[in-house]
Amino acid sequence: MRTKAADRTSKNAAPFHPRGLLGDQRGSMSIVAFCTLGFVIIGSIFLFYFFTAFIEKRQAQNIADAASLAAARQLRDDFEKAMQDKADQVLQEFNGMIDQLIAAESDSDEGSGEPADGSGGPPAEDGSAPEAKEPPVPGTPEYKDLLARFIKSRELLDKLAAGTYDSAKDWLLVVKEPYFHGKFSAQANGDLLYDIFNRHAGDISYAARLAIEQNHGKPEGSLTFPDDGKPKFVLEAARTMKIDKVGLERDIKARSAAGVSSKDFDIDVGSKPPRTISW
Repeated sequence: MRTKAADRTSKNAAPFHPRGLLGDQRGSMSIVAFCTLGFVIIGSIFLFYFFTAFIEKRQAQNIADAASLAAARQLRDDFEKAMQDKADQVLQEFNGMIDQLIAAESDSDEGSGEPADGSGGPPAEDGSAPEAKEPPVPGTPEYKDLLARFIKSRELLDKLAAGTYDSAKDWLLVVKEPYFHGKFSAQANGDLLYDIFNRHAGDISYAARLAIEQNHGKPEGSLTFPDDGKPKFVLEAARTMKIDKVGLERDIKARSAAGVSSKDFDIDVGSKPPRTISW
C-alpha cells in the first residue's frame, strides 16, 4: 500500500509535457538550417569564382592565340619577301654567270674560227673560214641547252629559257632547285629567318599588340624566338579578371606557340640563341 507521503510527493511532481522536448528540437533544427544556408552561400561564391576564373582563363588563351597567329603571319610574310628577294639575287648572279659563259665561248669561237657549238664546219667555196654562229640568246633551243647544263628542274628550265619566269610566282622554283641548294640550305634559311626576326621585331610585336588590344587583353606581353631550337616562338599575354561584388582583381596569363616552318624547304635555327621581345 502506498503511504500518504508518497501520494503527496506524486501529486506535487511536475507533469510531463512533450512540448519542451519539441522546443529543443526546433532550436537544433534552426542551427542546422542556418549552417546549411551558410555552406550554400559560401559554396555558391566559390562556384561563381571558379566559373568566372575558367571563363576568363579561356578568354586569356584566346587572346594569346590570336596574338601569336598575328605575329606569326607578320613574320612569315616578311620572311617570304626576304626569300623572294634572295631568290631574285641568286638568279641574277646565275644569269650573269651564263652571260659570261656565252661571252667566253663566243670569244673562243672567234679566235679559233669555229662556230659557237665547237663542231667545226666545211670551208666556204672561196676557201675562207666558215661564218661563226650567233651566240645563244633567250628563247632559242641553244640557250635552253646551255641552261640545262646547270638547271635540273624542268619547270624552272622552261621558264628561264622562254623568258617567262615571274619572280612573285616562281621564286620557290629557285629555292628548290638542286643547283642552288648551297644558297638555300636549312642552315642558310635559318640564318635568314633569324635575321628577319631581329630586323623586323618592331613590326612583329606591333601585330601581336594590335591583336591583343582588339581582343581586350592587357597591353603587356612578350614574344620569344626561337623556341626549343625550332622555327617557332612562344607568346605570353594576359587579361585582367574583375569581380566587383567581392572586390577581386587578378591578372590571368596565357601562353601560345606558333611556328614559321615551311613544307617547301627546310629551316634550321637550332644554333640560334633565343631572343625575347617585351612590350
